[in-house]
Amino acid sequence: MIGVFDSGIGGLTVLKEIYNQIPDTKTIYFGDTARTPYGNKGEDLIKRYSFEIAQFLIKEGADIIVIACNTASAIASDFLRQNFSVPVFEVVTPGAYEAVKISNNKKIAVLGTRATIESGIYNKLIIKKDSRAKVFSKATPLFVPLVEENWIDKPETKEIIKRYLNSINSDFDTLILACTHYGFLKNLLKNELKDVQIVDPGKEVATSLKKFLNNNKKLKNKCSGKKHKFLVSDKTKNFQKLACSWLNKDIQLTKHRFL
Repeated sequence: MIGVFDSGIGGLTVLKEIYNQIPDTKTIYFGDTARTPYGNKGEDLIKRYSFEIAQFLIKEGADIIVIACNTASAIASDFLRQNFSVPVFEVVTPGAYEAVKISNNKKIAVLGTRATIESGIYNKLIIKKDSRAKVFSKATPLFVPLVEENWIDKPETKEIIKRYLNSINSDFDTLILACTHYGFLKNLLKNELKDVQIVDPGKEVATSLKKFLNNNKKLKNKCSGKKHKFLVSDKTKNFQKLACSWLNKDIQLTKHRFL
């Protein structure tokens, strides 16, 4: 079984990509809706939350952990690998490398939470991959609550997107959505950036996971199936509604809180 977790609803964009690319797979998803967002929290707290969730998912039967949260990926992925023996996938590295690969002018913009942007992880990975690249990072903390509140089609959301983009003074040709919540805003961003390539790390991590499973037949067989389980730390109507619509499934949520 593949265990996927996020601070809230954003990780469903990653889960959808996993369904698209690896349809015959058992999954368990955990959205930490009671403690979202992670982007404005300290590193120690993010590590603690990530540890608690990963430990819980493994106890529930997860053979692989996918951190479907850029903030947790940037801060806690190495920490989880040190503490658990199961494979741990994160969304930052595949997204950064794909941006370098497809960018023509090597000017890459990154939109993410404060914690992700302040970690500098995308800058480090992009420059490591190509020293000629220039990275323009922008913290966009308002995006997460807008998605969590299902304000995706509100005019206020479109205006906030315009303001954030206008503050990036660069002719970048590639944009990384450095928060899985932002996948819900991809079409709105495309409308504002018609000549810019948009990298969705959720798609890239699903591709990496597919390749890994194809090379690990025993683990692939353990993860094969059609069973899907959805858990949250707090049930909300918006999560239920958006999850059903986004995944085109009748989602049944189970509540689990950490003490």
